[in-house]
Amino acid sequence: MRSRAAPLLSPRVQTALAWALISFGIWLFISSGMLSLGRYSPPGTDFKVFHAAGLMWWRGGNPFLDHRLVYAYPPQAAPLFMAFALLPYATARWLNIALNSAALAALFAVYVRWFTEDRSLARMPLLRVCAATAILISPMTDLSIDLGQIAILVTGLIGVGWYLLYEKKRDVLAGIFLGIASIKPQLALLFLVWLVIDRKWRALAAAASTALVLLLPSFLILGGPLQTLTAWRAGMQIYLAAPANQPGSPFMLSLISILWRLNWPLWISTVLFALGFAIVFLARAR
Repeated sequence: MRSRAAPLLSPRVQTALAWALISFGIWLFISSGMLSLGRYSPPGTDFKVFHAAGLMWWRGGNPFLDHRLVYAYPPQAAPLFMAFALLPYATARWLNIALNSAALAALFAVYVRWFTEDRSLARMPLLRVCAATAILISPMTDLSIDLGQIAILVTGLIGVGWYLLYEKKRDVLAGIFLGIASIKPQLALLFLVWLVIDRKWRALAAAASTALVLLLPSFLILGGPLQTLTAWRAGMQIYLAAPANQPGSPFMLSLISILWRLNWPLWISTVLFALGFAIVFLARAR
C-alpha cells in the first residue's frame, strides 16, 4: 500500500496561520474600510447622498431632480434610505457599516455551508480562511465600506436568497430576499432573470411583490407609478451626464468602457442577450 504523504504544515501551524490571516483581514477591514485610516478623502462620500435623499423623501421632495445629489437609485430603494434618515448621519452611517459587515458574515456562512464538504463553521481550514481573507482585504471591499455603499449588503441578500432557494427550497423567502436586492438592480438583475429561466415562479412572484411594496412610498410621494418612472428616468440622465459616470472615465473600469472604446452598438448587445436568453430558457425546459 502507498503511504499518504505527510502535510507540508502541521495542523497546529495551519491553525496558527489561519488565525493570523483572518486577524490581518479583519484589522485591515476595520482600519481602512470602517475608520478610513490613511485616506485623504472624507469617509461616507456616497452615504451622504443616501442620507440626504432619505431626508428629501420624508419632506415630500424629489431627490432624482436635485443636481447637487446626483441621485439615481431605483425608487424601491427609498424605504431603506428613509429608514437611515430617521437617525443622525453619524449613527446612520455606522448602522450601514454594521449591515454590510453582517452581510459579509452571512456570505461567508453560506459559502461554508453550501460550497465546502466540511459544513461545520467551527473549524477553520487554511484554504477556507484564505478565501475569506481575500474578500476582507480586497480594495473594493474596503472602498465600498469607506464610501458608505450598499453593494455588499445587496450581495449578501442575493447570496442568502440563492442559498434559501436552492439548498433549503424556501422559494417565497428567497424571493423576498431577492426582491429587496432589487434596490441595486445592476447586481440583482441577472439573478432575477435566472428565476425566469429556471421557472421559479413562486420565488419570482415573491420578489416582484416585495419590490412592489418597496415602491409604494415613492408612488405616494411623487404621485403615482408614471410620475415615479419619469422622475427616475430624469435622475438617471443627470447621473449619467456627470463626467465621473461616463464611459471612459477612470471610475468606469468595466465592460461598458471597453465596448464604448470599440464603438460597440448597443443594439447588438441587446440582440445577443435576447437570443441567449431564449436559447437557455428553451434548453432549461428540456
